[in-house]
Amino acid sequence: MKRTLTTHDLPALMTGIMATLAAIGIARFAYTPLLPAIIQHGWFSASQGAYLGAANLLGYFVGALVAHALSERFAPRWVMAASFASIGLSFVLCAGAGGFLWFFFWRLMSGVAGGILMVVGPSLALAATPPERRTRIGALVFTGIGAGALLSAFVVPLLLGVSLSLTWGALGLLCIA
Repeated sequence: MKRTLTTHDLPALMTGIMATLAAIGIARFAYTPLLPAIIQHGWFSASQGAYLGAANLLGYFVGALVAHALSERFAPRWVMAASFASIGLSFVLCAGAGGFLWFFFWRLMSGVAGGILMVVGPSLALAATPPERRTRIGALVFTGIGAGALLSAFVVPLLLGVSLSLTWGALGLLCIA
């Protein structure tokens, strides 16, 4: 049994890594460095910012609950594509200062899509991997979380130096690129 990774493993591996990178590394962890700027620019108060974070977490819970049913009803690749698009759209639509309910809804939707993507992406990656390499691929898939968190930690402060709105929009485009 060959346990080393091969070039045949790359599509599955990249599917899983990109799913966890966008779903958690960006859709969740990019909000942490954004929050002080949102408050500082007067878009929201600290307590409102906390509720927006809670909306996102609630979305992850809902998304994780419905992910399996959606991937049974629709092709998992389409579920993933819709989730990537929803995360990107949610960031882009938060690029313009809107009301609290607008942001609450889109942070919730980002969480739902992120929850779906964090379940379906790794599952699809592992299903496409031969059994003898699933453990290794499974572990590597979750490096996307750390990569996305690091990317967010470095990119968000740089973009905030230009514009808060630009930062939201750029994160959205990054999720669908």
